[in-house]
Amino acid sequence: MRSMRFWVTAMTRNRRAQNDSRQQSLDFGPVLYAAQVREQQTVTKTLRLLGSNAAATDADLDAARMRARAAVSMLQRHGESGIGPDIEDKLSLLMFCVFDALKNGSLCVGKEKFKRHLELYNDTMQRRASSAGKVFEPLAQTLTFEALVNELCNFGLVGLPGMTAGVGVFDGGPALLVSETTDAETLVYTQKSYAQEQTLGEYLARLGFDSVAVAKVDALHEAQRAATIALANRLTVISGGPGTGKTTAVVNILKCLIENDPEAIIQLAAPTGKAASRMKEAVANNVSRIEEKGIQEKLMGLEAKTLHRLLYTPGADGRTPSKNNPLQADIVVVDESSMIDIRLASNLFKCIDADRTKVILLGDRFQLAAVGPGSFFADVSDLKGPLADNISHLTKSWRFDASKALGKIAEASREGEELIVTDAFVENSDNDPRVDNPLRLHEDAPKGDLSASFKKWFENELSSPLKVIAELRRNRTEKSLHDAARELARLYFSVGVLASNREGPMSAQAVNAFAESIFVKEGIPYPAFRPMIVRRNDSMLEVYNGDIGVVMPGQSWFEGAEFDATQANVYFPDSARLVRFGLIGHIEPAFAITIHQSQGSEYHHVAVLMPQDPNSGLATRELFYTAVTRVRDERNGKQTTYGSLDVFGNLTVVKKALRTPVQRQGGLIRRIVEAKDRMQKTRR
Repeated sequence: MRSMRFWVTAMTRNRRAQNDSRQQSLDFGPVLYAAQVREQQTVTKTLRLLGSNAAATDADLDAARMRARAAVSMLQRHGESGIGPDIEDKLSLLMFCVFDALKNGSLCVGKEKFKRHLELYNDTMQRRASSAGKVFEPLAQTLTFEALVNELCNFGLVGLPGMTAGVGVFDGGPALLVSETTDAETLVYTQKSYAQEQTLGEYLARLGFDSVAVAKVDALHEAQRAATIALANRLTVISGGPGTGKTTAVVNILKCLIENDPEAIIQLAAPTGKAASRMKEAVANNVSRIEEKGIQEKLMGLEAKTLHRLLYTPGADGRTPSKNNPLQADIVVVDESSMIDIRLASNLFKCIDADRTKVILLGDRFQLAAVGPGSFFADVSDLKGPLADNISHLTKSWRFDASKALGKIAEASREGEELIVTDAFVENSDNDPRVDNPLRLHEDAPKGDLSASFKKWFENELSSPLKVIAELRRNRTEKSLHDAARELARLYFSVGVLASNREGPMSAQAVNAFAESIFVKEGIPYPAFRPMIVRRNDSMLEVYNGDIGVVMPGQSWFEGAEFDATQANVYFPDSARLVRFGLIGHIEPAFAITIHQSQGSEYHHVAVLMPQDPNSGLATRELFYTAVTRVRDERNGKQTTYGSLDVFGNLTVVKKALRTPVQRQGGLIRRIVEAKDRMQKTRR
C-alpha cells in the first residue's frame, strides 16, 4: 500500500507540473518592461518548458509502473511460477512505449522506436534510483521488442486479437494490452485503441461494401465524378488541397440528392466551431449558382455544427445519438475530416444508420493529422486502399495559380521538393504583390523569445489596427460599435501569425506576450481591442473551439464613459454577434495561434514561425504544407492583389520538415479489409 501511495503521489506531482506549465497560456496579466524582469521571465519560461517535458515523461513512466506493479502483484498472489525479477520493469517498459506512441499520434507501437524507448527507460530509472540512494539493474540492451512481447504474452500480461478478456490469472477481465503480428512486424495496442480501430473498420466497411466504381476522368471533371460516386454509394470521400473546389463539389452533390429526395434531412458538421462556420459560409456562397428556389432555400437554411454538438447534444426525447439511437439524417457532410482522431471517428460512425444515411467526408490528406491518435482521413482517402471506389481526389486548384509563386511552393511543399521550395524564397522575395506572391525566408535566430526580423514584421502589420484603435479612442462618440468591430476584425484576421509551438521561443505565447507589451505601452486597457480565440465549446453561448473575435468596449464607452472590463463584449465576425467577454470561460489572445488551430482558415498575409530545433518532432512536411497553404489572394474585379508568405526559421529546419512526412502507426486499413472479407464470406 505504501508503494501504491508513492506512485499515486508521484503521478499527482508530475501532473501538477504539467498543468502549471500549460496554465501559462491562460495568464493574461499586465506585462512588465524592465530589462532585468524580461530576462528573468525568459529564463523562467524556458525552465518551465523543460520541466513540463520532463514531467510528461515522468508522468507516463509513473502511470506505466503503477499499472505494471498491480498486474505483476496479481500474478504473484496467485502463485504464478517463473516470474523473473525484471518482469515488472519489462511490463512497465512496454506500457511506457504504448503511452508514448499514443501521445505522438500512433494507435500502436512496434519495434521502430524500441531502442530509444529502452534507453530512455533505463536512463530515467537509473537517475531516479541514484537520487534515492538505490541501485537499478538496467534492462539488457540486447532485448528485442518481439522477445519482450512474447514473454509478457506467456504470462497473460498481453492479450491477443479477438480476445475479450485476459488469460490465466486475468481470465474474465480485459487485457490492458493487445498484441498483433502482421506480415511486417509485431504491434501492441491498448485494448481501447484496438477496439476503437476494429469497430471503426467495421462501420466503414459496411458503408463501403458493394460500392459502385466510377470511371476515372481528367482533373477538370473530377467534381462531376464525385457527384456520381455520391449518388451511387453510401460513402463518399472527397480529398483535395485548398481551393480545389471541395465545397463547390459538395453543394452540387447536395443539389442532386435533394432533387432525388426533396424531404432529405441534411446535417453539416466539422471538428471545430471555426471550421463549422467556414463550412456554412462556403455553402452559402455557392448556393447562388443554383437556379431552383426551393433547393436554394433548403441549402441556405442548413446549420453547420461541431461534431461534438452533433453527437453529444440530447434530442427532443432526451437521448443523445448512439448505435441504438442513430442520427436522424439522410445525408451527413463532414468538413475538415483530417482533424478527426480515431475516438471521434469511431463515435461518429457508431451513430450512422448505414441502411439510411449517406456520409460525405471532405478533407486534405496532406494536411496535419488530428491532434489525437490515428490518421483517420489519410487512411480512408488512400487511393490504393479498400475504399478506393468511394474516393474522389481533386487536384486542380482554383485558389492557387500554378504559374505563380504560391502555387509552386504549395505543390512543392506537398511533395517534399526541397530544392523548389528553397529556390522559391530566393526568386520571389522582392515580388510586387500586384504581379506575384512575395515569399520571404527570415533566418535570424531569436534574441530572447522572438527574432528581430519578426518583431519588425509584426510591428508593421500591427500598425494598421493600432491606428484604427487610436482614432477610435479620440473620436469614440462619433463611431458605431459594430462598424468599429467589423473594421478591426477585417484588419486583424487578414493577417495570420501561425506558430509551430504553443510555448517557448518563436511561439504563439511569445507573440501574444509581445503584442500585449505593445498594447500596454499604448495605454490600451486589458482586454479592450484584442483579438481572441475560444478554446472550448459552449453550446449555451453558441461559441465553439476555434471561434475568433475582437474584444470591444460596452456601449457606455462609446457614449463617453470610462472603459469597464465587465461590460466588454467579444465581436465574432463570422456570425456578426456580440457575446459578453466575462461569460466565455476559455478564451485567450489570438495575435498568434498555432498552425493546428489555423486549419480551415485563410489570410492575405501569413507569417509562419518554424521550430528552432531541427530535431523537433513538429518539423514535419504536413505542418509546413498546412501553414503555407493558408495564404489567399484577394480579387477585386479584374484586379488581383497576391498574398504574401513570410517564414521565420532556419533553412535547415525547413529542409528537415520537407523531408519528414508524419509516420503514424495503426491498422485501420487492415481492419476495413478484414471486415469486408468477413462480409463477403457471410454472403457466400
